[in-house]
Amino acid sequence: IATTICLNVTGLVFMFASGTSVAVCARVGSALGAGRSKSAKLAICSGMGVCLLQWAVVCIVLMQGVVRNNLHLLFAPPSSTNPKTGQSVQALVSVGVVIVVVQQFFDGIKEVLNGVLRGGGRQFVGLGTSVMAYFMICIPLAWCLAFQKFGLTIAPGVPGLFLATVVASAVHSLLNLAVILATDWEAEIMRIGLANGVYSDEDEELHDTVSESDHGYYS
Repeated sequence: IATTICLNVTGLVFMFASGTSVAVCARVGSALGAGRSKSAKLAICSGMGVCLLQWAVVCIVLMQGVVRNNLHLLFAPPSSTNPKTGQSVQALVSVGVVIVVVQQFFDGIKEVLNGVLRGGGRQFVGLGTSVMAYFMICIPLAWCLAFQKFGLTIAPGVPGLFLATVVASAVHSLLNLAVILATDWEAEIMRIGLANGVYSDEDEELHDTVSESDHGYYS
């Protein structure tokens, strides 16, 4: 029951970051297609700011004691317990929500950066970082923590499952951030222009042209 409650909270909070990601994807794609790298960077910064603001509001609401300690009442009776461990569902959810809030901080960042990668037509890069973070790190770590394998007893059960997602989301965010920081935006504009037939391979002055045209996209 506690896992289901925490997953529902995660899904609800994730919708805010998901919507921002779609908006950033559209703005970055439009900016790169128009040959304006500064506008693409502005869209990224704006999206990150909106995402962090949304997270701050959600954090303030969910971390209120009256919310965190009574959230389980929306899904289960007051006296519900874990049938295997006898732990109170209220206690598990109260701890789980704290972990979910931390996880959504990183999840929001990585989702906005995923939108940037999609806007630039580099979905394969996002696929690679997702596989590394969730398949190679999250699943094994969740198994070890939740089921106390290899002597890892710091977060057994439900907390272990969600703690693993925190680590995976943090790694995913860092991987995506590294890719974005290493991006040559002028080269991206050329690549997109060539792929769409806007420019030709013989256009030797393309780099200077797109650099000089990068102005006032949001004005």
